[in-house]
Amino acid sequence: MRIAAHVVGARDLYVAICARYRAEIDRLCDAIRELTADGVFDGVRVTVVEGPEEYLFGEEKALLNYIEEGQPLPREAHQTPVERGLFASAASPNPALVSNVETLARVSTIVRSGAESFRALGTADTPGTVLFTVSGDVVKPGVYEMEAGTPLKRLLYEVAGGPRAWRRLKVVLAGLSGGVITPDRFDTPADFGSLALIGSALGAGGFVAYDDTRNVPRIASALARFFYVESCNQCPSCKQGFRLASSAIDELFDATRATADDPERALYGARSAPQGHRCYLPVQGATVVPSLISRFRGEFEARYREPLAPTEAVPGCCSSSTTSRRRGPS
Repeated sequence: MRIAAHVVGARDLYVAICARYRAEIDRLCDAIRELTADGVFDGVRVTVVEGPEEYLFGEEKALLNYIEEGQPLPREAHQTPVERGLFASAASPNPALVSNVETLARVSTIVRSGAESFRALGTADTPGTVLFTVSGDVVKPGVYEMEAGTPLKRLLYEVAGGPRAWRRLKVVLAGLSGGVITPDRFDTPADFGSLALIGSALGAGGFVAYDDTRNVPRIASALARFFYVESCNQCPSCKQGFRLASSAIDELFDATRATADDPERALYGARSAPQGHRCYLPVQGATVVPSLISRFRGEFEARYREPLAPTEAVPGCCSSSTTSRRRGPS
């Protein structure tokens, strides 16, 4: 961050982090004190911003808005950090540089060792290493630093230990940013271009694996509810679209409400969410929810025929916030 501030001429540095990450915040504050004592931060001010658990706290415009006003609400799409930064005034838009922590963490090594050393790892499309997060139904969930382009199968089976005994992996979510990945695509290199070619995405390098004990409509239900709850309610089509998608999928588990067109209504709701949106959340939902419905249509039709067939809920699918609160009108 100090290097980036030097390059762009910034005087104020902000590190934003969820307030409940107490151990990480303590480590950050210790590091800032050490570097301040060594004179590294002479001429700049460093502030640690402790924020809420809302998913949109990590969206760049919402992050700036939170620092200014205490609300993680995305600004209008055209108000990028370059067009309107922090504490803008009539005299200056005061542009801001907003980068992911993992991106900035690479800077010092690149400056020290050179760009070629960084590009010696990974792929031409995605150089360097990636912090891959693997969670869900694997033996060793965790965060692993690997070269970009590592085959997804190696990441899932060798690094994360594969599925539990006597089980097989059924589907993998590439975070919330791309289409779902089925086993026939597990040989795909985990880099931006390769995953985009199969209709998915690398995103922030997070993968959630589900084994063959999981019911896909349950996964879709948890995802649709997540997008509905985390929608900030500033863009009506986003909130209304995911309300429809969430309620339509949930009806499949209610014998008195299930109808044959529930999957189609869920598709319509998710796909109609991105209209005049301020952030990328509705685009994500309009990708991943229809991807599940399209690729596992048979399971949704079976759920309509037997809405009371026993299935296990999908706990912690995306965020603890999905079960703790609802934002906006119900």
